[in-house]
Amino acid sequence: MFRINPRIKWRWEGDKILLNTFMSMNRTAGEVLDLYKELNEPHLIVKAVKEKYPDMPHEAIDRDIHALTEQFKKWRIVVPEGSSDYSVPVVSNYMEYVNHVFHNRLSAPVQVACEITTACNACCPHCSGYSVGSNELTTEEWKNLIDQISCMGVFTMTFTGGEPLLRKDLEELVMYAANKGLHVIIATNGFCLNEEEVQILSIAGVKTVMISIDGPDSETHDTFRGLPGSFARAVKAVRLLQEKGIGVVILTAVTQVNVKKIPEIMELTTKIGATFLDLMWLVPIGRAEKSSLEPSFEDYLELLPKIREKEREYPQLCIEYPNLPAVLFKKTVGLDYYEELKSENRIEVGGAGIVICTVDPYGNVKLCDFPLELTLGNVREHDLQLLWDTSPVFNYVREGGGTTPYAPCVLGDVCIVRYKSFSIPDGEQALQNTFCEQCYNTFTKEVSTHG
Repeated sequence: MFRINPRIKWRWEGDKILLNTFMSMNRTAGEVLDLYKELNEPHLIVKAVKEKYPDMPHEAIDRDIHALTEQFKKWRIVVPEGSSDYSVPVVSNYMEYVNHVFHNRLSAPVQVACEITTACNACCPHCSGYSVGSNELTTEEWKNLIDQISCMGVFTMTFTGGEPLLRKDLEELVMYAANKGLHVIIATNGFCLNEEEVQILSIAGVKTVMISIDGPDSETHDTFRGLPGSFARAVKAVRLLQEKGIGVVILTAVTQVNVKKIPEIMELTTKIGATFLDLMWLVPIGRAEKSSLEPSFEDYLELLPKIREKEREYPQLCIEYPNLPAVLFKKTVGLDYYEELKSENRIEVGGAGIVICTVDPYGNVKLCDFPLELTLGNVREHDLQLLWDTSPVFNYVREGGGTTPYAPCVLGDVCIVRYKSFSIPDGEQALQNTFCEQCYNTFTKEVSTHG
């Protein structure tokens, strides 16, 4: 007997289905998978298909159903009854796959990030947030949006901020989203995650919690966060979450403050029992724009080999690398390893406007969680589905606007940083990122198409 892996979700995209692993399947596979929701034996599914398609040769139906079931088992879409191993592989290079199969045009996002408040109990120098304002979406307005998100077939909803745990209705919103079948994630600094709060969130239905840790010790982390005691609380929160069976991801923004301590943060992550560490490229915006926190290329040239060395030491630790120019990988760990990381989806690639979007505390819809002035509409005025389908900005991004390879660079077709300095057709600048130009000017001899 088999059952659907509880981590697997899917929806119809035209005549195909899209799984939350980014795998797509044809109509036949989709219909069979739909049957697996109610029936847990291949012979019962064969019987149901024969009843639906009486003119189809029965031998062909038997053969096809059993072949599909074997594929479902291989991809861990279905698991044996009683199995507790729910691990599932994600499609390699999933953004390229979405472009190839769906031409970057999905009927809905795969994930929606909801910035439910700007309030925060920390004061990080790299924060791209802004001061607390009034007129944030109410509990009922967020629930209305959750209804829309669920109806659209979105798989994952992330509650972020600010510090989402400062919203008194977080438990209510989490439970509401979880009851709609959404995979619920919370991104937090962990300061408020005591035993009682973790118990509450566990019952509410949180599946994964992302906790920010920006140093290997309290001196580094607490000073950076401007919140005494935050390191100890974050580390304790990891243990409490694990005891409740909630997934944990450690988030670390790589800055001048901690760039030389990343190997120690990797050691800490392993020591506290976490297995996922997301090393995020610092976006020089917000308060970070006014500081000198962004690591230099030289810093990264020194860091990348150290990360690779520690990976070998801790093979159980899954590292997501920051999306850095390919030349940095070429000069350190090699382009072959860079391609391997891309294939394993272990370099952050975004997907803004294609597989994800963000709603800020006031209902403004954005491409991503960058604090850009550009908004695509407001959910107080329009349904999210309408904005997703008709926004000129979303459509421009899906057509590849502004994210083409940097022309003068020989690694342009390999590098996934891309050139993201562009203006939307209406004249508003959506994102200015001169990373490619900086890289080209620094490594001209290595990357110039002119030799």
